[in-house]
Amino acid sequence: VFLRIEGTDKTFFEDTIYTTGHIVTTIKGGTHECDGTNNGAHPMPGATIISAIDDAVSKWDGTYSKKYRDYFITSIEDDSSGWGLLVSYKFLDKGGCQTQVAADDQVLVAAGAFSADAFLEARADKSSVPSGTEVVFTVVNGVDKKPVGGATVLDGAGHTGTTNAEGKATITFGSPGVFKLKGTKEKTIRSNKVVITVTP
Repeated sequence: VFLRIEGTDKTFFEDTIYTTGHIVTTIKGGTHECDGTNNGAHPMPGATIISAIDDAVSKWDGTYSKKYRDYFITSIEDDSSGWGLLVSYKFLDKGGCQTQVAADDQVLVAAGAFSADAFLEARADKSSVPSGTEVVFTVVNGVDKKPVGGATVLDGAGHTGTTNAEGKATITFGSPGVFKLKGTKEKTIRSNKVVITVTP
């Protein structure tokens, strides 16, 4: 499954991860099975969102509901900013141990998700370019695919641009390298990374 964990100030994880349903232990919630059979959600065990999180990060915590046989995430890597769970930019209709995931699922775990105005999704018109080439980035709200203006696309290496009303920003890459850019905007969840390879 592809898992992205967006904290308040940084991305904690963004990659494909192999996971299987397994027993999970947290300080606040204790030790419980987490394989999708929780609360009778699925007849057979399988990989879940919580099992993926448990495999992806070294530190997280959550309380446990005996009624729903599921965890409620209270913190990931000491970030306790109201974590929400989404698949394909849609909030779950049940808990993370009840929700099984497949290999092609796009899972987003986001701090501050319940108060966010948008969940940014970014893409570029090119992935590999010679130095001195312009690349056009597009930033949309992943929920409804509408363009997001006023978002900043940046990589921490000096490449930056601001999207217009159509959600587009143009950035010129002057030197060779591999650059990873994200879209950000106040009161939104930062975007997925876009990787640009610049050749001499």
